[in-house]
Amino acid sequence: MWIKRDIEDRVRKSARTRPVVVLTGARQTGKTSTLRRLFPNHHFVSLDLPTEAEQAEKEPESFLRRHPAPAIIDEVQYAPGLFRHLKVAVDARRGKNGQRSCSLNYAAENAVRAAAGIFSFGETARVKSTSSLIRADA
Repeated sequence: MWIKRDIEDRVRKSARTRPVVVLTGARQTGKTSTLRRLFPNHHFVSLDLPTEAEQAEKEPESFLRRHPAPAIIDEVQYAPGLFRHLKVAVDARRGKNGQRSCSLNYAAENAVRAAAGIFSFGETARVKSTSSLIRADA
């Protein structure tokens, strides 16, 4: 049984209008499940897998080519270097055809914040936050 989250409609709307959507929150609160439910046709990759995190960090262009939008990239905090490359990809796409192209579920990087719709999934300040990145359409 799925319990609808109040934030679902806002995240869906933001994914249609923003190049980046940020969803953060405490561990085990349903961030990834919510994104997978809202965007069932998006490719999914988790950076919990050390090989995926290593490629995302060390070869970000190759990683983004291998996981083109639309995609959900879970646990993106394991590859902080990916954000600058994501920003470049978003900027290039905007310059190319004027479309906004990504959604993101992690708010720690200033490189993408300016283009992001940012949402907090619950309010638990003392619990470690984890995250997922969704790239809506490329």
